[in-house]
Amino acid sequence: MAIPSIVAILVTSLLLALLFWLIFKNIIKAGICSSLIIFSFLTYQYFRPVFSFFGLKNNSIVFDSTACVIWLVILTFFLFLVWKTKKLDVWNYLLNITSLILLTSFLISLISSSPSNNKVDPKKISSYYQNQIKATKPTTAEMPDIYYMILDGYGRNDILNSKFHYDNSQFTNFLKKQRFFVADKATSNYGQTALSLSSAMNLDYLDTLDGTKNTSHSLAGALVGNSALINHLEKLDYRTISFSTDYEFATVTDVDENKTPAYWSEFNQVMLNRSTISDIPFLKKYIFGWLSVGQRSKK
Repeated sequence: MAIPSIVAILVTSLLLALLFWLIFKNIIKAGICSSLIIFSFLTYQYFRPVFSFFGLKNNSIVFDSTACVIWLVILTFFLFLVWKTKKLDVWNYLLNITSLILLTSFLISLISSSPSNNKVDPKKISSYYQNQIKATKPTTAEMPDIYYMILDGYGRNDILNSKFHYDNSQFTNFLKKQRFFVADKATSNYGQTALSLSSAMNLDYLDTLDGTKNTSHSLAGALVGNSALINHLEKLDYRTISFSTDYEFATVTDVDENKTPAYWSEFNQVMLNRSTISDIPFLKKYIFGWLSVGQRSKK
């Protein structure tokens, strides 16, 4: 859920504003400084490509460290300007207008992408795929435990070997010895996670989505959450358990038990990825590691 993150941002903003007010004894300066810090922190990834002009290779440790330093220098410079500037009424007015515009655009985007705005009913499409699977219920002795693992963006052994010179056979051989079936020559049905995962969970191509004019992940995500495969297994009296991913559209929700990290959601994931934390290795490792420890069951 996103509420803990939003509350954390609001509390941090208030504490920063209080700190700067104690320093400057000026409510306008305190508000501008705290807003600059929060805004630059949360939108860091949008400005990150600009740092590549300094001749550093993107996605490298040196680039990450240098980008953080440059970001800190720029932020310090603007905070210094606020400190030295006496009349900030005009700047305060402009920042308020900018904040209002950003908030309005965010709300419009949120409303337009809401699942309720879909012209196609996900339940009808889910029912179509569920009705395609019909099988006779086997005896109890013929019903083994099933572990269905789909690795997103994970290359086959031959591809990993030819493109990256990496031998992954030890891992796949271990799975085979544990009686797992490994698709050695597998190819993805689609080039996007939402579509590919939806196809895999419904054991069919997504031809029924053709012509729906739906560009969001919500419809494909609905087919993942309420899939034909899970529906069929539950009819066979299987107890179904899923593990949440970082994204709601890729999480199987229509199960007996869904295991998800405590207080974690897609909103939190995106927010951290776009913040300065994404370029501070030890801090990112600590935060993501802490959030991944201790799964809680959500039925």
